[in-house]
Amino acid sequence: MKRYLLCLLVLFTLLSGLLVTTTRVAHAATSSCVNPNGTNVLQGTLPGGASYIISVPSNWNGTLVLYSHGYVFPGDPNPARDAGDPLTRAALLQQGYALAGSSYSQTGWALQQAFHDQIALLDVFDTTCGNPTRTIAWGHSLGGIITAGLVQLFPGRFAGALPMCSVLAGGVGTWNLLRRAPGWEQTANRSYFQSCRYLRSG
Repeated sequence: MKRYLLCLLVLFTLLSGLLVTTTRVAHAATSSCVNPNGTNVLQGTLPGGASYIISVPSNWNGTLVLYSHGYVFPGDPNPARDAGDPLTRAALLQQGYALAGSSYSQTGWALQQAFHDQIALLDVFDTTCGNPTRTIAWGHSLGGIITAGLVQLFPGRFAGALPMCSVLAGGVGTWNLLRRAPGWEQTANRSYFQSCRYLRSG
């Protein structure tokens, strides 16, 4: 629970440090996605086939938080997610942050597809809801690698990023490390996935 609260505090600190309060009223008044009666949830399909979800609270402060989900095994259900867990999602919406996330058009190690689909989702948001004042990228596990890649490939689209539980050495570096340590990969993988589950569950 302490680790979860610490991660949540870091996320809020990053977001609040970038918040300009004078934009709150302007975005709430001008965006067609803002519903004064509650959170407006938009769902659809991107041109590449990925599903997406956008959630805009009634008190939108102008900041969009783009979530990149972790690894999904081929054949497993793969719904679009705009946050890592329901508690964090509720907290962000309550504070006035708009959320968005896509399923990616493929499962597995889908880095290239994720880059394309997440940027396509930002374009959908801009067209549908208007341009946010700033966009923050964040994600867990494989989504952390995607988060880091997004801000490197498209620096003009993001004001900040929070990769969590990320193997930021990249795919080649990570798998080469595991190959050099026979017997270590099972322990490392087990510890890594357990720590990510712990952070996300609290």
